[in-house]
Amino acid sequence: MYLSNFSPSHHHGFGMLTPGRNWSAGSEYRFGFNGKESDAETYGEGNIYDYGFRIYNSRFGKFLSVDPLTQSYPWYTPYQFAGNKPIVAIDLDGLEEFYYGDLLKSKEGRNALFIMQATDVGVEIMKVIWSTEGTIKQRDVYFVYRAIESSNGSKNTSRQAYTTHLSAANISEDGKLIRNKYEKIDDLLPLDGIDFSASKRKGNEISVIVINTNSRGYQEAKDGNPLDLSQTIYHEIKAHIEPKINPTVSEDGTPHEKSEKQEHYNYHGNYSHYSPKPEDAKEGTPHKTYINQANKAIKNVGEYLEK
Repeated sequence: MYLSNFSPSHHHGFGMLTPGRNWSAGSEYRFGFNGKESDAETYGEGNIYDYGFRIYNSRFGKFLSVDPLTQSYPWYTPYQFAGNKPIVAIDLDGLEEFYYGDLLKSKEGRNALFIMQATDVGVEIMKVIWSTEGTIKQRDVYFVYRAIESSNGSKNTSRQAYTTHLSAANISEDGKLIRNKYEKIDDLLPLDGIDFSASKRKGNEISVIVINTNSRGYQEAKDGNPLDLSQTIYHEIKAHIEPKINPTVSEDGTPHEKSEKQEHYNYHGNYSHYSPKPEDAKEGTPHKTYINQANKAIKNVGEYLEK
């Protein structure tokens, strides 16, 4: 197969190109680190990226202008990138970091995220999270992998993922999870190793997406098809995190919490804990809209997925 536009690149942690480990075939591809557009003509290849709100210099590992949200983050230099934590976070648009954690530790997660961010609805749902930045309802999103088992000890392949919500009150001063006897211990087990200290310090709300490595979607992603896993990530944010950020408000102005089954119905049209397979998605649902856009994204940019 001939690729008319193919340019694999290796980067250091803050995005600088690794000398001697980059090449391209065909016309120059103008996007690079974190999928941002590079200004190679003016500043040289892989040195400057447009993050929307600010311009980023990958050789310095800093932005070239002051963070518009700097007053909300007095502990950071106003020029920092990804909270100075490029291994566990990326910078979304020049405003704030986003904690991907385990999601970026495997090619399956990286490919699924790449596809989600190549869809219009994927970008829009990320903007919902970004919109809370610097507000009293700011919500930090973390990802963790776990091999979920059924009650009989066998692999649970049907549960794709689940989302657990926490507040700063659930976190100790050193960033560790505080349990209480009313919580579902099994669902909280994957959270024990996560450092929530940044969220604790800022007093932010927390959502943790636990991805089941035994699931159908994850196994398909290992075989080279990230469609279902990318839909799972989108589903957890769209169905279970967005309602926490923008809850339905009753006539008296009080937020109305939806049940998990109601959240699922709003997303894929079924009062079920499990999403239908991509080929069974119902027309007119957010689930079907995402599947349609993700299939187009795979067709358009699938050649750039990690092998």
